[in-house]
Amino acid sequence: MDSDFPVIDETSKDQSFQDYENYVIQFLSPRPVERYGLVVFAFIMFIGVAGNCLVIRVVSSTRRMASFFFPFLFSLSRSINERTSMNILLMNLAVADLIILLICLPTTVLTDVTKTFWFGVIPCKGIVFVQNTGVYVSVLTLTFISYERWKAVTDPLDVSIANKKIVIPVIWIIAMILSTPEPFTLQIESPTFDRPNFTTTWGTQCRVSWSPQVEKPYVIFQSLVFYILPLIMISCLCYSTISTLNDGHLALGRRQIGTRKKAVRMLSVVVFVFALSYLPVHAHNIIIAFSADEPFSVDDTDVDISAVRKLLARVFSYSSSSLNPILYNILCQKNTPD
Repeated sequence: MDSDFPVIDETSKDQSFQDYENYVIQFLSPRPVERYGLVVFAFIMFIGVAGNCLVIRVVSSTRRMASFFFPFLFSLSRSINERTSMNILLMNLAVADLIILLICLPTTVLTDVTKTFWFGVIPCKGIVFVQNTGVYVSVLTLTFISYERWKAVTDPLDVSIANKKIVIPVIWIIAMILSTPEPFTLQIESPTFDRPNFTTTWGTQCRVSWSPQVEKPYVIFQSLVFYILPLIMISCLCYSTISTLNDGHLALGRRQIGTRKKAVRMLSVVVFVFALSYLPVHAHNIIIAFSADEPFSVDDTDVDISAVRKLLARVFSYSSSSLNPILYNILCQKNTPD
């Protein structure tokens, strides 16, 4: 969890203790743009939690129950009942998105807005671990869905889905292993002030303890392995799948080919939204890592720009977890025959 909290200097030697305290409070207090951001994040969280809970409910219930709980998801329940293997994977995405929205969004946004981490060393490590795990689960699940759709088209006689029961826990185990290094480096750092005998919880940060020389390659590694390479792989699989479907040489009926095309179309849209949502996050992390050694100005304009840059990255990333259920519904309604 990065922070733009600087070391605050006295503006003059004869400045009173109260003036300095007010100066610190003013700097750490939420900016107007951050207050508006709280409303946006509350909306994202409400939509995302409701939507992902409904997806999980639809997947695990009968068509009648799905129709009773939320009529507009009836078309999704029909699609789900027809494609069990895709179902399991979609529910896995929904679970990962739900965890991110419930555990990571509130604490991360509160930390960003107040410029303070309030929760102690164990949550400091745990929240980053959970968030990274959720993101990696999403990436791995989307990659496997792409492979599964490609395999279903190129080898349509292989319809076994027994391995899905193994794939899901394997995805979570791999994601947790990959999420392990960073939490070990995280620690709580108290703010540093130049005013003697001035102490406050405000400004406390959850920071990595490794040097910028380690942080820079690690951020690049994250962007390459968990963003760029999966997108390249998924794009190649989707292109190969669509090309195979359009060749017209498959031993499949027209309805089966149409069904597979619709599944690939939905996957392509979900992957596009994922790519668009996480691009600002990776860009922001790279900017922070490579500007860590630069002095930070406390000028109001610079503070506002930094807040907007950080909040936009958060909005895009958390929107991905909220938009997926909406995309499932829209695309399933569009693809459901009258």
